[in-house]
Amino acid sequence: MWARRNRSGKTVRLEDTPGVRVFDWNEQRQRNESSSRVFPLGPKDDAERPCWLQFKYEPGWVAPVHSHAGWTCTVIMEGSWFAAGVEYFPGQMVMVAPNVKYGPFKTGPNGVTAFELFENQAALPPIWDENDPDVQAVKDRLGDQLDSMWNNNIAD
Repeated sequence: MWARRNRSGKTVRLEDTPGVRVFDWNEQRQRNESSSRVFPLGPKDDAERPCWLQFKYEPGWVAPVHSHAGWTCTVIMEGSWFAAGVEYFPGQMVMVAPNVKYGPFKTGPNGVTAFELFENQAALPPIWDENDPDVQAVKDRLGDQLDSMWNNNIAD
């Protein structure tokens, strides 16, 4: 529980403070399977609100070559992943400008847990080549979840 003391010295839970939302991403992080969740920053009716995606991918996962419609910054929190023969570890981040293709990324031997900050919610869905075999593998793996992954998995 996150808490603060008010002026009278009384302890107040942060979640009881207007304008404060508290999420525990550990529930998602501790799962044994691949998972992701979107956390927006700002009011629901703000189409330009930035957001971040927390994801966990098991060993062997491949994120295809793709781009996003806005700025992104991916920070590795646990595990590692490879791109162009380079392994990225916790604390390292990759910042990418809008519409720049990057990847593919393959998870390291222990998988990867990361968060990815997006300029706005419209930048969430990947832009990729539908004929790429890695894209087809993601579609086969996720099935019906893929279409709703960036729109319905939002922690509001």
